[in-house]
Order: sequence, then structure tokens, then C-alpha cells
Amino acid sequence: MRIRRLEDVTETHRASLRLHDEITVITGLDRSTREGLALELIGSIGSGRPGLSADIIMDDGRRVSIQRPLEGAATAVDLSTDELGSDEFRHTRTGPIDSSINEPIKAGPLDPLSSVGIARHRHRASVRLGRAELQRARLDHERLTVLANADQATMWEAAEQLAELEAEVRGAVAASREVDEHAIERHEAVEKAHGKLEALIDRGVLDDVELATSVIALFVMGIGVAWSASVPFAVPFYVVAACLVVLRDRHRQAVAAARSAENEALAASGVKTYLDHQLREVDGFVGAPERRARTLVLVERQQAELDRWSRLLGDREDITPRWALEHRDKVSELVERRVAERPTADDELGREVPPTTNSPGDRGVIIRHLAHVRDAATESLPLLLDDPFGSLDDFDLAAALDCLDEERTRTQFIVLTSDPRIIGWAEQLASLNRASVVHLGSEIHPEQSRLPQHSVNEHRAASPSA
Repeated sequence: MRIRRLEDVTETHRASLRLHDEITVITGLDRSTREGLALELIGSIGSGRPGLSADIIMDDGRRVSIQRPLEGAATAVDLSTDELGSDEFRHTRTGPIDSSINEPIKAGPLDPLSSVGIARHRHRASVRLGRAELQRARLDHERLTVLANADQATMWEAAEQLAELEAEVRGAVAASREVDEHAIERHEAVEKAHGKLEALIDRGVLDDVELATSVIALFVMGIGVAWSASVPFAVPFYVVAACLVVLRDRHRQAVAAARSAENEALAASGVKTYLDHQLREVDGFVGAPERRARTLVLVERQQAELDRWSRLLGDREDITPRWALEHRDKVSELVERRVAERPTADDELGREVPPTTNSPGDRGVIIRHLAHVRDAATESLPLLLDDPFGSLDDFDLAAALDCLDEERTRTQFIVLTSDPRIIGWAEQLASLNRASVVHLGSEIHPEQSRLPQHSVNEHRAASPSA
């Protein structure tokens, strides 16, 4: 499925945006406008609002016009035959109203994405990738890679042992706990503070090396702009660099504050560490001596297994046994894919050529995303890349763009960006009719380019009619 044209109709205007079948780079929009246009593009092939229409091309070559008038029912028209095919693009509702009917009923709004197997709550995640999604995917892939590199039998044995021990310890504490409102309040305060600290640590995606690299790159670009143009033009680069430093510093402060809050909660509870807290909880609520001895043994075994887990993964605090077990299928899939892709060729020096499809970079993220969507849907889907590559250096950017060029015959890419490197790359492809570059914003008449502010879901995008 590819979007050929997006049309937006309101009571006062009609605007359209024509897209290339393979790669379209749209530039000239600020962040909020990009977000609005992204939602409109997704809505045009989902359950969009009245007035938002689209011409799409199916994988079998059919050209279909999804028409949503301001008033009246939405329809789907096959442009080759002028025949209505709306039912094909409505979501199938099982469980008919009339129990005597055995066939599923096509009901609900016109929704091409749902009709090809993408659940409505997955529309955005299936069709759009932004910078935040790519960063999370890179971090998750890094964690999965660490897990895949570990000895699988030993690692899963340790994870399962820890899960069992955690359940046993919790069960022992719950079974033996005496009702003590103050103790419960202290316990909940410690658990809440510890959970907040873990969440902040898990959310951090920009390490010190990445921060330093980004700041230096921005300063160098700012100096270059100041030298070639004027100093005021370099100010935005310095502002962005300063913002990165401030954001990283705020994250560190938040982690420090959360750690301090946890320490205060632990001190108020009368212990120094979270492990002491767990042990004290067990000790305080265990009644019978034999039960207490059994629980202490469980806690000691739990600590031994935690030490073993830490050694296995090289002291990676952000990879917990619970996270590993939740992602066990993905780790196993990565291990199996590595086995299947073992190198069969040697280079000219006789060295093995390593596999490349498990790249942890944006190229690998995009390939894995496309593979996941192809498995889930009965049609290929467009992929909207919302300013995803701004933090990449030239080498990594070239690899990501090569991926788009290689996959363009199977997937339509719509890139929203102001990066001149991507625009230049797309203009080169446009000269070969493999892409198009659409300049929105200042080049468009204000009445065409302005997007309404009252609702993100009612943004509209326009370009000169083709």
C-alpha cells in the first residue's frame, strides 16, 4: 500500500499533497507542524476524519481513492473501474448481531490499515518512526544483543531462578506479615522511591560519549556557519548544544534526586540499602523461627543469584532478570538469526565476513521494523520517518539512507526533515525519478501552509497541486 495523494477539504479550502511512490522528502516544517502532518498521513489510511481523503496504490497495482466527504458516508472507489469497494477497507467485526448469520460483518468506519491486519491502537507505531522511537529501539537492541551474547543456558537458568526466588520471598513475606500500618507505609514509600529510580535509569538514552560528540559537532557546525555566514546564524547551533547539556544535567539531577529520595525512605525505614530493606521486611514479618530461617536462606540465595546475574551481563544495571524474561522470545530470535546467518564467505585475506543484518544502528532498526510490519499486515505499508536521523554522523546517516534506497521498491518512505544532507540525497534520487522533494512552509502561500491550532488531529498539509 502506497499513498499517491493526500487531500484535505474544509468548508473554506481544498488542498492536496502529492507523494512519490517510493521516497518523498518533505521539508520546511517546524516540529509541531510535522507532527500534525504525520497524524494526517496516518489518518488518511486509517480511520481518518471527514474531509481527509487519499489516493492509494495497493500491492496488486489497483489504484483506490479513499474519499471522506465533510458530509455523508466515506467510500473507497477503484479508480480503474470506478466501482465501489468500501467493504474491503472496513474493519471486520466478528460476532454478528443476528446469531443466525455465520459470516463476519464489515462494520465501522473506512479503515484501510485495520482491514489489512493492523489493530487500530497500533496504527501510529506501525507506520511512523521518529527519533525517540529509534533511540528506544537502539537501546532495546543493545540490551537484546548483550543478552544474546551471554551463555544462554546459564543466563536463562539464572533468570528463572531469580524469578522463582523473588516469588518465594514475596510469598513468605506475605504469608508471615503482621498488620502494622506504619510498617506498611514505610515499605510502600521505599518501594515507590526505588521504582521511580529504576524508571529514571531505564529512561536514560543519551550517555556521556554521545552527549560530548553531539555538543562538539554542534559547536563545530556553529563555528562553520558563523565563518561562512554571520554569527547570528550560528546561535541556534549553540542553543541546541546548550539544551542538550541542560537536558542531560536535568536527567542526572532527577536520578540524583530519586536516589536521594530512596536513601531518605530507606533511612526512615531504618536500613541503608534496598537489599537490607527486603531482608528487614522478611525479618520483621516472619513469626516462627523455622519460617524465619527458611526465608533468610531464600534471601541469601536470591542475593547469590543476583551477583551471578550481574557477572553474566557485565554489571548492566539496566537489564533486570524480569526485563530479560519479558523479552525472551526476541533474544531467542536474535540468537537463531545469528546461527542462520553465520558467514559462509571469506574475504581476500581469508577472514570470515561477518553478518550485517543484525546492525544495532538505525539501518538495523528500520529493517527489523519493516520485517515486523510485513509479518503483521497482508499489505506493505508506508513508513513515515519523522525527523529521525538528525543526531547521526555522516557515516551512520549514509548507512540509513542506503537502507531506504534498497527498500524503496517494497516500501514507500515519507521523510519529514530539515536536514540538508537528506534533502541533497533526495534531490539526487529525484533526478533519477526515484524520489521527490516537497518544500512546504515559506514557499507555500500562508493560507495553504498554515495548519489550524485548535486540534492536532485536524492539522492539514498542502502543496502546489500537481
